[in-house]
Order: sequence, then C-alpha cells, then structure tokens
Amino acid sequence: MYIKNVILKNVGPHRYFEVSPVNGIVAVVGHNGGGKTTFNNAMYSAITNDFSRFGLKADVICDQADKDEEAYIELQIWHNGKNLWLKRGLRPNRHELKVQGDKKVLTKDSDIAARLAEELGVDAKIVKGYVFIDQGEMTGFLSETPAERAAAYKHLCRTEKADEIHAACSAVLNENRSIAEFVDNSDELVTQMGEADHQIRFFEATLVKLEETVLPPKVLSAVRRRIENQKLYDRLDDESSGIRRLLDGLRPQMQPKQENVTDLQAQLKVREEERDALQSKRADANAALTVWENYDKLEKRLSSVTSRLRSIAKEWKERKEPARPNDEGSRERYYHEVETATATKTLAEKIVRACTSGKDGECPTCKQKISPEHADSWSKKLFNATTQVHESTLLLKKFEDYGKRKADYDAWLVDWRARRKALREQRSQLEAIEAPTGTREDLHVILGEYAAAEAVAKTTATKLREAESDLNRMQAKLTEREGRLQQIAAEIEGLDVDVNKTIRAEKRLAKHEAAAIEQANINGQLEQLRRSKSQLQRSLDNLRAVKKRRAKLDDMMKLIERVRDVFHWNALPKMVAQTNMILMERDINAVLAKFDTPFTAEADVGDGSLGYIVKKPGKAPRRAETLSGGEKSVFSIAVREAINKLFCTDIGTSSWDEPTANLDADNIQLLAMFLKKLSAEMKGKRQRFITTHDESLAASCEQVIRIGG
Repeated sequence: MYIKNVILKNVGPHRYFEVSPVNGIVAVVGHNGGGKTTFNNAMYSAITNDFSRFGLKADVICDQADKDEEAYIELQIWHNGKNLWLKRGLRPNRHELKVQGDKKVLTKDSDIAARLAEELGVDAKIVKGYVFIDQGEMTGFLSETPAERAAAYKHLCRTEKADEIHAACSAVLNENRSIAEFVDNSDELVTQMGEADHQIRFFEATLVKLEETVLPPKVLSAVRRRIENQKLYDRLDDESSGIRRLLDGLRPQMQPKQENVTDLQAQLKVREEERDALQSKRADANAALTVWENYDKLEKRLSSVTSRLRSIAKEWKERKEPARPNDEGSRERYYHEVETATATKTLAEKIVRACTSGKDGECPTCKQKISPEHADSWSKKLFNATTQVHESTLLLKKFEDYGKRKADYDAWLVDWRARRKALREQRSQLEAIEAPTGTREDLHVILGEYAAAEAVAKTTATKLREAESDLNRMQAKLTEREGRLQQIAAEIEGLDVDVNKTIRAEKRLAKHEAAAIEQANINGQLEQLRRSKSQLQRSLDNLRAVKKRRAKLDDMMKLIERVRDVFHWNALPKMVAQTNMILMERDINAVLAKFDTPFTAEADVGDGSLGYIVKKPGKAPRRAETLSGGEKSVFSIAVREAINKLFCTDIGTSSWDEPTANLDADNIQLLAMFLKKLSAEMKGKRQRFITTHDESLAASCEQVIRIGG
C-alpha cells in the first residue's frame, strides 16, 4: 500500500492543501506550527477514523473557515492493484469509501472500517502503533516495561485470545475447587436404612395388634347409634320437664287475663252506647254551625257591597260634566271663514310668487301687469288670510275637543248608573236574610261532649285489643308447648334405650377411639420412615453416580489444567513472541548491516523482558535502550522495518513524526546518512513519511513536501 494523493480542506492551519507523495521516502518539512504534524495525523485519522491526536474532532477544522464552509480529509490509496478513495468529512460529518471495481460507495462508519481492515489486512491498533507513529513514539518502545512489551507482542502475534482462554480455564478450575470434596458415606447410609427397616417392621406388628381393638364399621355405627339414642333420650326428657314446669306457671295466669277481657268488653259496650246517644245532637250541632258559617259569609258580602256603594257615590261627586262652549252656535260660521280665508290665501300666494319669479309682475289670472302698490296690497291680503285660517282652525279644534270629552262622560255616566243599580239590588237581597237561632257556644258544648265520649270509647277499645292480643299470645304459647310435649312423647316412644347397654357401648367406643388415634400416629410415623428410607436409597444411588461423575470430572480438570498452562503467558504466547523476535533479529541485523551500523542486535529471550541486546566489536553487550540518541533512532527504524516486514506484509507505508527529536548534530548526521542509503533501497518499493524541520535530514529523502511556506 502507498498513498498516492492527499487533500486537506480547512483542516488545522491548511485552508486547502493537496499533494501527491511518491512511493519512496518522503520528507515533510516545515517550521514548528506550520502543520507538519497535522498532515501526518490527518492521514492517520482518515484511515482509522480516530481524531484523538487532535483533541476534539471539532478542533480539527480551520479557524479561518466560514461556519458553513466544507472541511474534509481525502486520500487516494493504491493497494494490491486497486485504488481506494477515502474521504472523511468534518463539516458536514459525512464519510465515503469507494473501492475500484465496486459500484457501491460505503458511507457508514462500521462498513468503512470493516472494508479497510479487509483490504489492508491490519486493524486500527497496528496502524496506530506501527504505521503512523506519533511524535515522540519512534523510540518509545525501548523504554517500555516487560508487561507493556508483552501486550504489544500479543497484539502483533495475534495471541491476545490466549489470555481469555487462560482466564476461562482458571475460572473452571477454581469453580471445581469450590465444590466440596467427595465423601464416601455409603456404610452410614446402609446402617440408617437397616434401622429404618427394623422400626417399620415393629410398627407394622403393632398395627396388627391394634386391629383387634378397632371396631368394624358396622359395629362402630351401631355403638355410636346407641350412645346417640341415649343422649337424645336424656335431652328430650330434660326438655319435657322444662315444658311441664312452664305450663304449670302459665295456666294460673290465663284466668285473670280472660276476666280482664270480659270486663273490658262490657265497658266498651257502655261507652259506645253513650257515644251513640250523642250522635244525633252532634249532627244537628254541625248543621247549625254550617248555617252560622254561611251567615258570616253573607254579612261579609253585605259589608263589601255597602263599601262599594260609598265608593260609587264618591266617584259621582268627583266626576264633572264638561262645560259647553259659549259660542257653540257659531261653528258653521267658523267653517265658512276657514274656507273663504283658505281660498284668498291660495290666490294671494300665486300672485306673490308671480311678482317674485322674475316675469315682470304678470297676474296669473288676468295676465295683466301688476303694479308694486297692487303687489303690496296682495302681500297684506296673504298675511291677513293666513292669520284668519290659523285662528278659525283653533276655534274649530276647541269644538272638536268638547265633543270627545262629552262622549266619554256620557259613556261613563251610563256605566256608573248600571253599577249603582246592581249594588243596590244586592244590598236589598242581603239585608232581607235573617240571622240563625241559637248561639255558637251551645253548639260547641254539644260537640265537645260527643268528642269526649268518642275518646273514652276509643281508649277502651284499644285496651280491649291489647288484652285480647296478650290472651291470644299466651294461649298460642300454651298450645305450642302442649304440642311439643306430644311430639317429645312420640319421639321417646320410638327410641331403643337401655342404660346398661349404653355404658358398655361407651367403654367400647373409648377403647376404639384410643386405638384409632394410636393407629393414626403409627401410620404417620410409618409414612415418615418409608420416606426416610426412600431418601436414604436415593442418596445412596446419587452417591454412586457422583462417584462415577467425579472420576470423569477429575480427568477433565487435568486436561483443562494442561490447556490453561499452555495458554499462560510464560508458555505458548511467550514462545510465539520470542520466536517472532528471533525472526525479527535477522531482519534487524540485515538492515543495520546494509547501512554500516557499528553494532548488531540479538533478541533477549532468556529473562522474559522481550528486549534486545546490542553488541559492538571489542565492547561488552548491553541493552538496546542504553544506545545514544542517533543509534536509538537508527535501531528503531530497523526494528520497525522488521515489524512491517513480518507482521504488515501488505502495508507498504509508514510515517515517522520528528525522528530527530532530542538528537544532537552528530546523531542527526548519522540518521541522515542512514536515511540516504534507505531511500535508495526503498525507491519504488515502499513508502515512508519522515516529518521533520531539519533540512539535512530532508536532503536524504527522495521527495520533499514543504508545508507552511
């Protein structure tokens, strides 16, 4: 793989930057803050969709870009004979991957990540650690702890699942250890089963003996029936004695109650006769009171008629006849004057209008010219005629008003005379009615005597009903108790009762019930013993099955323990890592030898540190992390080339950010010479990006990309 083209639009300090890197060593040169690291991180972020090297993803967008302006990273990658076009949109947040030969453009992050891993053959973790190396991480692996190196080799060698297998096996083994140790207590179980059998046989023999005491169902039923008959006889006898005592107490009470009823019946007859004797007087008194009530109504009506007659008399005094006009005979003369004055007024108006209309004062009737004197004369006539019409009209209206008032008065007078006549006739009729005979007080005395007699009769009747009800209740009670005595006698007569036989039956029943209780207890204990025996038998069977399973489980645990030991870090994963280190050793020394490096490397697989030892002629071996800065850089490049060759065979690209950091001039010169030889070696084969601000280092590269001016 190598990157053929890079476009940065509004990314970091780059408003728009496009470059086509060669397939070789490419130096990315610029001053600090010019955007070199942004260029390196942009390629890494585009391939992995990891923008954490920038901080927040929003911080990647150029500060100078407008808020709606597009921002993106676009790469063209050549890999295994295919072109891949990858675009990571920052604004808007839209990603695209197009693979040569595919019709579909991928836009989902998960689909893009899966397709890139499929095409490139490596995951994002390897891309981060061994392809696009962050600033300061070029030689960082030399200072890693053994545990960190082990984790790195697990990922490179694809043995990370070994930890999961080891943990799973350990969990199974630990869980098996938590199971209680197998204990063979079969002898104890057999002994307990024998004891249970002995107790079962003892209880079964006891039940056989109890069967002799327990009564058969028919006999038991007869015994209980005899005892129940005796109990029933005793109850009925007690009840019969109680009823006789009650009857002896009730019969003496019946005679006084009967006498009281007879006495009340006689009293009621007397009271009713007294009341009936006053019945005719009461009817006459009520009729007389009705007459008095009607007479009072007529008196009130006469008073009302008299009052209305006084009101009519007062109305006659207040209503006066309209006064007749003095000159009533002049009405016709006034009508004639109005007609004459109206005609004069009409003619005068025509002549006056003709004089004022601008037609030379021509008379409308005779067509002669009207003189001014003649016109003034007609104006005066018009005024006099108008006044005469008004005055005569007022006089005529006075005559008309009198006629209306006179007609109203005549109609009222007719009505008034008719009303007075009717009221006088009513008064005459009412005055002719005579007052009833007798006084109201005498009538009310008669009614009071009747009411008192009726109240006494009702009270006596109420007392009689209560006495009869009491007598009837007592009679019913006596009848009921006497009937119950007869019923009890019939029931006792039908009972088969013998005291001696009953006593023997009670004794047999007591023995039977004691035996039945003991029998139930023994049956319960037998049931419990049988369950215990069954449970002991199941425990014995389970013990035999557990013993068999335990033997199989022990064999399986031994196998799992061997598998766990194989996948422990100190076994298979460590062996794989050490084997790959030995394979890398040859490639590392081959790279160092090509460039006349004054030392060789040897994998340190003895102490488990997973590091390298360097050897210089005439000097004692030492660890690679003790090399000088320049030697570390050269050694790091050799190691990373070996890693790429062994683990990233399909990846032809890698990026080194500021490999000269913290190096002095001599070490930079050593690294420049190394890169110059490496450039000739890699030209057209592999692609390496060297991000630096050192011009001497850039001169050793095949292509120089200058960023930031």
